[in-house]
Amino acid sequence: MLFLQITLIALLATRLSASAGHRLGLTDRPDARKHHAGIVPLTGGIAIFLALALCSLLQGVEAYTAPMMAITCLVFAV
Repeated sequence: MLFLQITLIALLATRLSASAGHRLGLTDRPDARKHHAGIVPLTGGIAIFLALALCSLLQGVEAYTAPMMAITCLVFAV
């Protein structure tokens, strides 16, 4: 059950961040030195951060204490 919850949160966060990346123009366009064929959103880190933070908070993971989460949010903001 835990794996399913984390997977759903990660999929939702990925979909939301990719959609926001396209909407806000935070994308990488292919050129001569890039290997991808289409426009790729640059917001994958946001999805990873949101999935980690939400799953940690919802599951009550002890490794992520309040100070640790505050530091993580500051690093993410930078």
